[in-house]
Amino acid sequence: MNKKRKKQLRDNFGAIILMLVLTGVIIFYSYNHSATKNHTQFPARAYTSKTDNERCLKCHSHSACELPDPKDSSKTVTHYMAVNSMIDTILFYSSNHWNFKCTDCHSDEYLKQPHDPALKSAPMSTCLDCHGGDDTYAKYHFEDIDSEFHNSAHFKADSVNFTCWNCHNAHYDKLSMRDTLQQPHQMISYDNNSCLKCHGKEPTYQGNYLSDSIKTDMIALHQWLPETEKHLSNLRCIDCHTAANDSLLVPHQILEKSMAVKDCKACHTENSLLLKTLYKNRPASGMKKVRFLKTVPVDGLVVPQAKKHPVLNIILISLSVLLLLIVLYTVFRYLIPYIEKKHDVPK
Repeated sequence: MNKKRKKQLRDNFGAIILMLVLTGVIIFYSYNHSATKNHTQFPARAYTSKTDNERCLKCHSHSACELPDPKDSSKTVTHYMAVNSMIDTILFYSSNHWNFKCTDCHSDEYLKQPHDPALKSAPMSTCLDCHGGDDTYAKYHFEDIDSEFHNSAHFKADSVNFTCWNCHNAHYDKLSMRDTLQQPHQMISYDNNSCLKCHGKEPTYQGNYLSDSIKTDMIALHQWLPETEKHLSNLRCIDCHTAANDSLLVPHQILEKSMAVKDCKACHTENSLLLKTLYKNRPASGMKKVRFLKTVPVDGLVVPQAKKHPVLNIILISLSVLLLLIVLYTVFRYLIPYIEKKHDVPK
């Protein structure tokens, strides 16, 4: 093979590699563009409460602390901290309430050490005690959240013991849904863990409202779903178990289990329910995650099947045909010298 043929062959293989790289870049960019262009940029945090909180956290961030002996001020007494009274400072200072003072929610009576045991029975503040009627927090619609909460199945089952804090840890809760920098699977896992604290085989939370009927195996309970584990790991519990609300990013009206969404087409259509719930603040990426369905009758039953996106099909087919033509052209150019030599084709 002469030098000219070898150079042509190298150039053709180079073209194939270049096309493959460009195809990969196009697919990668189209998949990630919607997620990157809608990123929420959070400002740098300027902490102003750490000095005030240090008085509390010097004890509550450890398993034990030394306090003056009330009987002899020259001595100290070791106080061991209950697990639910210990605060992880890293999680606290990265939570929604990162710049709150401890006494913003807890009574000033807690400044007396050791604390009066009677304070434990004092009612805790609710979300509206701080955020209700405040223009600063109007965009979060706390009043609507409170209204939905009071109409939820949880509150109706136990209006005395069930509060905001049964699902949301005031010290660690984060703005999961509003953080578009966070990957969807992280957000889903975070939100679902709030439910699984109670609704699991081994619930970690033991509230007065908890009954054996809600200690359950989620996989077994949702066996009616095709590919059960994939559904449970790619959806939040509330996506199927709450009433959608256009004014709220996260709906809070938990429905009775008999009212849960069980229609495949409710989610797997162009007008997907998930675009109003899970992907409400990132609809472009949601459209890529939700597969469209068409119904096909099988033995009298309606079975949902994936319907591929026509535009995406055309693009992928066009790229595939283009790559195939380049490969065929390269192979043909590579074989020409052998064909000419075999048949003695004059140059």
